[in-house]
Amino acid sequence: MVLHFLQCGALPPVLPNLQFLYPTLFNATCSIDSLELFRDLPYPLPAREFNTETVGELLIAFFDYYSRFDFKNKAISIRNGCVYSRELLADNTIRFKIFIEEPYDQKNTARCVTSIENLQLIKQAFTSARNAFLQTRAGPPNLECIGVH
Repeated sequence: MVLHFLQCGALPPVLPNLQFLYPTLFNATCSIDSLELFRDLPYPLPAREFNTETVGELLIAFFDYYSRFDFKNKAISIRNGCVYSRELLADNTIRFKIFIEEPYDQKNTARCVTSIENLQLIKQAFTSARNAFLQTRAGPPNLECIGVH
């Protein structure tokens, strides 16, 4: 979820889509075991606009993005760096309340979320976290306001 947000939810994106930029190095047909984890990327990297938001601003935007995300109708693709219609998915995926495509095998990494109640709990957690940071209080926002100690 973080990768998708940093590719598609933050504007301009924080992370590039490496599978798009370097299809010979990161392609969906290669085995994940054959990936070279510490390989240097071709230099220079393609020019792109840099995101100047602070980590705090990105964190609040992350919570906001997923509190409003339409999981019922939209799926997430890290491989393609996009959001797409769930109508494009196989019929047997309807039981999954969240669909996040794994970049190499295209399976759903969120396949354990199968009840509407769990989806609602997840969305409520994102909403509560966003709202906690946006409340007026003395001092700067901190993670304790969302229960992280």
